[in-house]
Order: sequence, then C-alpha cells, then structure tokens
Amino acid sequence: MRIKVNFTGCVRNQHGSEEDMVVCENISRGGLCFKSSRCYDKTAAIEVAAPYTPGSPDIPVSARIVYVQELPEEKMFRYGAQYLHPVKDSRSSTILSAL
Repeated sequence: MRIKVNFTGCVRNQHGSEEDMVVCENISRGGLCFKSSRCYDKTAAIEVAAPYTPGSPDIPVSARIVYVQELPEEKMFRYGAQYLHPVKDSRSSTILSAL
C-alpha cells in the first residue's frame, strides 16, 4: 500500500555526491517515489532520508532505483526506489502509519 505524501527527501548516490533535495510523492514499506532534476541511472544504488529537514539529524536508508520516468515539461524525472533492507522495527512502522 502506498501513501501519498508531499515532503522533502534527501538523496545521495553511493559515490558520495552532494545531497539532492527531492520531492517525495508517495511512500510504502518497500520504497518511495520522488521527483528530482538530477538524472539517476535505473538500478543506481542510493541512500535516501525522507522526510528530511536540513540541519536536523537524518536516518538514511539504502535503496535502489527501479523506475525512471522523464518529465520533460517539468525538466525533472520521477523515480521509484526500492529499499534494500525492508523496514521491520516497530518504530518505523509507527512512523509510516502516522503518514
């Protein structure tokens, strides 16, 4: 089940690139959908923290891009990312259910 959201996330690729502030559109236990002006390869390994507030501590989660859609009219891309380690602890479940 996916939950519609509208918050900022922070994406970093595995090569230590600078942080990419993205717009998250939906989230689930298995992954999330976000929009970015950066071009990531399908299957790219990333770390994502969502929701994200600059200056606040974040908890990045390893994920892999599994879907890419170019949005030329917005000069952006829509991505689907799958978490590499499923969320299992009760704290994370509580956070997801609160969204």
